[in-house]
Amino acid sequence: MRRLYLHLLSESPIGQKRAAGVTAEEAFEQAKVDPVFRRSVVTVLYAFPYMSYYYAGMFVVIEAWTERLKYHDPEIDELLRSPFVATLKQYRNASFHFSPQYFDSRMQVFLNEPDTEAWLGELHEAFARWFRFHLKLRPHEGPGRSQ
Repeated sequence: MRRLYLHLLSESPIGQKRAAGVTAEEAFEQAKVDPVFRRSVVTVLYAFPYMSYYYAGMFVVIEAWTERLKYHDPEIDELLRSPFVATLKQYRNASFHFSPQYFDSRMQVFLNEPDTEAWLGELHEAFARWFRFHLKLRPHEGPGRSQ
C-alpha cells in the first residue's frame, strides 16, 4: 500500500505541493480555480485509499508493538514518543469507521502536520529494520521483494 500510495502521489502536482509544505486544504482550494491542477486531484483521490490503508495499518503495528507485544527498541521507542501517534490513531479510526465525509476531520489533523509523512517513513524503516533483524531476513528478502 505504501509503495502504491507514494508512487501515485509523487506523480501528482498536489503531491509535489504537499512536499513543499502546502496544506491539503490549500491544494484543494487551488484545484477549485485552476483547471489543470484540478485534473491532478483525480490522481490524489485515487491514491487516498492506499494512503489511508497504509496509515491505518501502521497504527495497528504501533498498537501491537506497544500494547500487546510490549517490544522495545531505542529508535522505535523514541519515534513512538511523538504526538503524531495520537493523531495517527484518530486517522486509523476515521479510516476504518464510517464517516459521512470523504475527508474526515480526524484525517486532516494528521495530514496537515508538515512532518507526519517524514515521521511515518522513519518509523516504517525502523520497524522494517527491527523485523528483518529478528526474523533473520536478508535486505532483499521479505514481502514484496524478489528473492
